[in-house]
This record gives sequence, C-alpha cells and structure tokens, in this order.
Amino acid sequence: METDDNSEVEILYKYKPINKYTLSSLINNEFYFAFPNEFNDPYDSELYSYREGTPEQWDKYLKNINIEPEIKEKYQKLIHFMNYDNELINSSLISGNAGSGERYKKSIMVNCFAKNYNKILMWSHYAEHHKGICIGYKTKIIRDGMFFEMEEKMLERESDEQYTVPIIKIIYSEEYPQAYNPLDPEDYKKDFFRFIKTKYIDWKYENEYRSFIFCKDYNKQLFKFKKEILSEIIFGEFTSNEDIKLIKNIVDMNYINKGIPVTYHKASIIRGKYQLDVKPFDFQNLN
Repeated sequence: METDDNSEVEILYKYKPINKYTLSSLINNEFYFAFPNEFNDPYDSELYSYREGTPEQWDKYLKNINIEPEIKEKYQKLIHFMNYDNELINSSLISGNAGSGERYKKSIMVNCFAKNYNKILMWSHYAEHHKGICIGYKTKIIRDGMFFEMEEKMLERESDEQYTVPIIKIIYSEEYPQAYNPLDPEDYKKDFFRFIKTKYIDWKYENEYRSFIFCKDYNKQLFKFKKEILSEIIFGEFTSNEDIKLIKNIVDMNYINKGIPVTYHKASIIRGKYQLDVKPFDFQNLN
C-alpha cells in the first residue's frame, strides 16, 4: 500500500460507490474514460485560447483548421476584413474560442485516480460516505513515464507503450494555465496538456493522477485493463457485510482464483482523531 510521503508512486487508487458500474468494472476488468465535460468542475480541462500571429500564420491556421467549410470561409473573410489585427480578431471570436474548448474536451478522455487511500474527504465524496470501496491499481514505469498496462491495444504504432495508457500528475494552482495559441506551433510542444493536468488549488486534497487517451470513437468509453494490475480492495467503515461478500466473490472468482494476488483491507474510523486506520480485513468477523 502507498503512504502519504512523496516516494515513487507504485499504486494508484480509485474511490467508488458499490453500484452496477463498479461491479461491472471489476467483473470485466474495465476502466471508464470520461470526457472532461462530464466532470463536476466546470474549469476542469477548459481550454483557454488566444490566437495571435502574423498574417502568414493566420492564413496557415485557417487553411488547416478542421471546421465546416462555410464557417471557415466566414472566418477567412472576417480576418481579412480586420486586416489581421490580433486584438480585434480575438474580441470578435469569443464564441470561436468557446468552440475550440468544446472540441478539446471531446478529443480527450480521462480516468481519474488518487495517490492516497486514507483520505476522509475522498471516502466521503466519492465512496458513498464510507459505504463504498477504494480500489488499488499497479502502475508501470517505462523510461521516465508512468503507465497502466492494458489488455487491449491502445496505440496503432508498435512500441513499449502499445498496450498501455499514460498517467500524469495533477498540478494545483491559484493561477489559470497560460492561454493556448493555436497559431504558434511551438506552443503545442511546450505543454499542450497543461489544461488537463492543472486544477484550482481547492482540489489539492484529492492528490490526483490521471490516465488519458485521445478519442477515436465517441461511443467507446470502456477499455480493458490487464487483470494483473488490480492490487487491493479497501472496504469503508460503513461498507455493509452484504456488499463486502459480493465484492469478495467477484474478486475471488475473476482474479484470485486465476492466480492474481489481490489483498483486502478495511479503512476504519479512529475515534477521537481525524484519521482512518487501514488494516488487513479479517473475513472471519463477517456475520
């Protein structure tokens, strides 16, 4: 199990209520990747862009931008009419900026995890008030990057990462990420992902990590992870005996009985302290 220090992360955690989606995820060893516009934070992954460039850069941008031909023609006429004045163009294309943000949110799918398994707020907010579970998944380091191993091919090109999804650490800040300039080819190289890996500092308690993929099919959001990465199941203080037995049966049948070692723990409230005590779970205590 992971600790609260800043040592290398080997396991990441997902707090879940016990419902049909969680059960299906365990039975079918699937991750659900959400579009950012499904998140509960309207600022999350919100692309803020400011277009600025030379007339040559504007012409190249308009030529390559992937929008409907009628809208592209309208933009071309408008920008030429404004004589390539960057400030004037941006003030007139506020709705265009919003459209870029929407396209950005639909081009990337994200799966969220936490570094820690013993955070009271996380149990309260995401694990149905301590009645759910916290699931631990093993990560893999390839070169300098962190990944989850997947059962299905995630990249077409052959590489060490072909059957993996990348993981990034969330940065918490009081300042919004610097505006993205789509006319500047160097801006993408700098850090185009700053919008999906930066959150407002109030979210810092989550200590979040994210895996992400680029969307190829809007109708496919479930992807199979390699069964061997499932590492831990932690029951909450108020997880019912019925749910504990249900989860154990599913994990035993689909993982442990197939030679995959998964451990069971319970996060118990420590009376008189704002802390959770996480210890191996003894199934003999079940009624």
